Amino acid sequence: MKDEEKPKAQLIREMVELRQWVAELEERSIDRKRVNEALRESELRFRELAELLPQPVFEMDVDGNLTYSNRSGFETFGYAQEDLEKGVNALELYMPEERERVKDNLRKRLAGEEFEDHEYSALRKDGSTFPILVYSASIIRDNKPVGVRGIALDITKRKRTEEALRKQAHDLGERIKELNCLFGISKFIERQDISWGELFQGIVDLIPPAWQYPESTCARAILAGEEYKTENFRETIWRQTRFITIHGKSIGTIEVFHLEEKPVADEGPFLEEERSLLNAISERLGRVLERKRTEEDLQEAYENLEIQVKLRTAELAKTNEELRYEIAERKRMEEALRNSSEKLKSFAYSVIHDLKSPTNGIYGLTERLYRLYRDILDERGRNYCDQILKASVHIAALVEKINDYIETKESPLKIENITVEEIFSIIRDEFSPRLTIRQIEWMEPETVAKIKADRLSMIRTFRNFVDNAFKYGGDTLNEIRIGYEESDEFHTFSVSDDGAGMSGRDYEGIFGLFRRDETSKTIEGAGLGLAIVREIAERHGGKVWAEPGEQKGITFYISISKNL
Repeated sequence: MKDEEKPKAQLIREMVELRQWVAELEERSIDRKRVNEALRESELRFRELAELLPQPVFEMDVDGNLTYSNRSGFETFGYAQEDLEKGVNALELYMPEERERVKDNLRKRLAGEEFEDHEYSALRKDGSTFPILVYSASIIRDNKPVGVRGIALDITKRKRTEEALRKQAHDLGERIKELNCLFGISKFIERQDISWGELFQGIVDLIPPAWQYPESTCARAILAGEEYKTENFRETIWRQTRFITIHGKSIGTIEVFHLEEKPVADEGPFLEEERSLLNAISERLGRVLERKRTEEDLQEAYENLEIQVKLRTAELAKTNEELRYEIAERKRMEEALRNSSEKLKSFAYSVIHDLKSPTNGIYGLTERLYRLYRDILDERGRNYCDQILKASVHIAALVEKINDYIETKESPLKIENITVEEIFSIIRDEFSPRLTIRQIEWMEPETVAKIKADRLSMIRTFRNFVDNAFKYGGDTLNEIRIGYEESDEFHTFSVSDDGAGMSGRDYEGIFGLFRRDETSKTIEGAGLGLAIVREIAERHGGKVWAEPGEQKGITFYISISKNL
């Protein structure tokens, strides 16, 4: 009997245990439903917040398939919501060469490694590319890693800003090198214990470090048959050359070469700023040589004058014949004094030239101050910078025009046979950008007889006439026409425009020094351009005049003698 009751008791215990286990299962099921409900609510809040973010937010599974993207993500990559439903693999959003790196970083993150921000070249649906930064990637888990969630950022603007900053830093470094070069040259020139050979060799050695590629740059200066060059000097096809001139005459050259091919810049492999620096160096050397020569000539004239005065004083007691000789000698000395006066005038011209460098320095430093610190300056400070810039530009232009006027008036003419079509071509090429931008029609005679004249003077004449048309023609300027006529004694050229013309009728007065029309008060200029043209015409045995156009505009004429 007891043996039969024992299985029943055991069965009852097992039934009780079974009911307890079922109760536990039911309780666990209720907890799991609550957890799942909380997870769904959390996921919903996450999606709502993600849609508000301007950056792409994504989720993908362990195979890289996108399971979610916010609206910004679709817009950034050029996809639609329907594309996600069809299935998009994240690897398709990157350039082919980046995909292996993306897969490797995904594997590392799923393996639990710390995530670092990564930059990739991303690919839009239309095939265009852009730089992107993926950051804040976290693992999605369901008892085990089932995917990755992260944020991406289109960094196109950042890359452009970084590139602009790099270029700005590079350009600033180049300008500092150029300033160091000019400063070094000034220090050489100031030294009293240095010979001409040492001066030129020192200047030549300062040039390569100031150029963009110093390691492959060499330089040479030639003066009076003597050469001064860097140790690595070798002539190549990549060259910049500038003549050293005194009173418009070339007395030497200064050259810069690249020893190997470099990327094409503004002037072959050379920068526009390097051409400007070379021009500044040659002009500085020309002024130094000119001033030195003037000082030597003045000293020689002074010493000769002293000797002659002593001789004449000792001969005062001589005969009338000796007195007449003394008078003749005094006349000769007066001529020498006049020559000395002319040389003093040349010295004064060199001082005018020396105004240009500090003016350019003021302009450059003010422009750099404005460009680098304009965000720091208040409105008044920026206005002051603008006024300094305008004043320095005006001074530089005025000095340049005065120099042109002096050179036109004093330099000897080099009369030679000139093909005028070549002069027209030079002027047309010089003004081509402005003609194209403003859509101005350029007309010139098909054939012109060869003339005898000073080539540089002819270029200056037509440059001033055409520049006047642009300055004063206004918005109504549509065409510039060059005409030509000849008579038995003169070649006559005309430059006409259909612009605004002159407000007054003083067509003769506009060729005076610093004379400007009433309508030109708001236009930058020195008032010397037409005075230079008049000087050129008179030195060529002709004249210059102006007449109003038949309907509008103005026509300038210049005649050149055929008997030069």
